[in-house]
Amino acid sequence: MVEERGEHAGSIGIKTLTAASKPQLTAAAQANIAPGQLVHTDGWSGYDALSEPGHTHHAEKIPPSQAHEKLPRVHIAIAHARRFLPGTYHGVSPKSLRAYLDESSYRFNGRAREPTLTSRLIAACVSANPVTLAELKA
Repeated sequence: MVEERGEHAGSIGIKTLTAASKPQLTAAAQANIAPGQLVHTDGWSGYDALSEPGHTHHAEKIPPSQAHEKLPRVHIAIAHARRFLPGTYHGVSPKSLRAYLDESSYRFNGRAREPTLTSRLIAACVSANPVTLAELKA
């Protein structure tokens, strides 16, 4: 799922499902998308139930060759994960896939927080309790 912020992708969330079925997609949407949001999909019939939990569902059949034009933010999020996983971990086991995708999402979403990184780091240092060397070694 990709949040839209004007011309840019906002935050992303990647969820692994055991099957691409209407019940699982609906449950994932209800857990992660606030009611009343506009949801764009590629028109696959499994997404038909997205309008039921109070979302406005805009479905459009999209040929794979046009996916980057019609759903550019999704394309960017998937491209990021595809670059991140082999570049960072050099292979992904099914057992660890969930954790790797969470890390990919965290890094993608962190780019929006980058301008405030210095002030957040200083605030964390000032508010943290000091730790002695002995405590670090324990």
